[in-house]
This record gives sequence, C-alpha cells and structure tokens, in this order.
Amino acid sequence: MEFKIHKIKPKQIIALVLAVIIAFMFIRFFAVVIPRGADDNDVAKGVNYMAQLEKVDGDEAVSVVKAAQKKYNKSKNIEKLQQQIKAGNYKPAFKGILIVGDSVMEAMRLYGVLDNDQVIAKVGAGPSLVEDKIKRIVKIKPDVIILHFGINQMGNKSQVSILTNSYTKRIKLLKKKLPKTQIYIDSIFPVSKKNIKKSPRFKNIGYYNTCLKKLAKELKVGYIDSTSMWSTFKKNYYDGDGIHPKKAFYTEKYLPNILNEVGIDIG
Repeated sequence: MEFKIHKIKPKQIIALVLAVIIAFMFIRFFAVVIPRGADDNDVAKGVNYMAQLEKVDGDEAVSVVKAAQKKYNKSKNIEKLQQQIKAGNYKPAFKGILIVGDSVMEAMRLYGVLDNDQVIAKVGAGPSLVEDKIKRIVKIKPDVIILHFGINQMGNKSQVSILTNSYTKRIKLLKKKLPKTQIYIDSIFPVSKKNIKKSPRFKNIGYYNTCLKKLAKELKVGYIDSTSMWSTFKKNYYDGDGIHPKKAFYTEKYLPNILNEVGIDIG
C-alpha cells in the first residue's frame, strides 16, 4: 500500500498558526470579559464567533488578531483603571488631563488626589493664571485642559464681562499654543446658603455660569456643568467655610463627572 505525502502550503501553515493564536487570545479575552457564572448564551456566542474565524484566510486572520488584541488590551486597561479608581487613585485615569484654576482646584493637589503636572492652580486666581503659567502648560502638552475660575471674579451681573473677556483672551492664547488640545470651561461651584446671605454677590453664580456656557459655545470649546449635581447630594460636601469642597467631593463626585464629560470610558 502506498501512502501519499501532501505538502502543506505556506498559506496553510500561516492560517494554522493564526488559528492557534486566535484561539489562545480569545480564551484569555473571554476569561476577562465574560464574568463567572455567564449563561449558556454568552458561551454560545463565543463558540459561534470562533467558528466564524475558521472561515477567514491568512490576511483577514491577521486583521482579526490585531482587532482582538486591541479589544483585549482595552478591556484590561479599563479593568485596571476601575480598580485604581475604586482604591481612590485617579492619577492614572487623568493622564493627559490638566486642570488650571483657583483654590477650589488647588485643593486636589494639596489633598494628593492629583499630581503636580495634573493641576496648576493658585489661591485667588483668575483666568490670567493661564498666561502666567503658559510656558509650563505648553511643556506639559496636555490632551485636555479644564479651566475653572470665577468665584474670585464674582460681582454683580453687569460685571460678568470682566470674567468672560479674561477667559476669551486666555483661551485664544491656549488655542494658538496648543491647537490640538481640547479645552473646557468648568462651571463655578455653588456656595452654601450661609455664604449667599453673607455675600449677596454669590446669588449671581447661576447667571455667571449661563454666560460661561454661552461663551464656551462662541469660542467652540467644551463646557462642563459641575453645579447641577450639587442639588442631588444627600450629604454635606462643603468644608468649614461653605465655599471649598471636602476631599470626598472630588473623589466621589467631581472627578468621575469630569471623566464622563470629556468622554473617557472607564466602564
């Protein structure tokens, strides 16, 4: 009896190797993505997907492998960020984000919530701080800049142009120096009722925020509404002065809202 030995073509070898790689990757992928106790539906979807992969040629298989690896890496990265945030560490999630502002933002650096290269702030500051620190800001070269000013420039309604004009000048400067950076104007936080009674100018916070939102639209930058959530709080997030928030506000409310607003997916 004669036995015929068939030569295996190079493309068949490549396809076989890729099939093994794909199988290995998807075992790892589904171990991360599909939680324990997943129902038969989830498993069936995975098996069906693997069956479909057997039909692709070598070149297409390479593309599938790359896409699968990218998806797997993303899921692992999100999982890691979730664990870090759960532990109260927002620094990795805020990589590439720079917050520039007044003492309300300076608190995050002092509390150790964010690093020095993630917060540039100063007590009593206004938008002119951007110009004062422009060299440092350009050196950091952030993907996203969040500007938070206004509480120190708060006056009566007729004085709002002082703040908006100052913002306009500095945002134009940022656009010139960092054309690829996304810029956001953050709303002015509300203060306690006690402070409103003590200083009537704080009654204009809502009006000032309306003007800042309009300005953001005119300058084609983003606007972050960080004020509306205050009305939903069931506990006191104000520090003793009724103006500056406690550390818990930043980690429990503010920073998650910022990530959501700038479109960073943490699951």
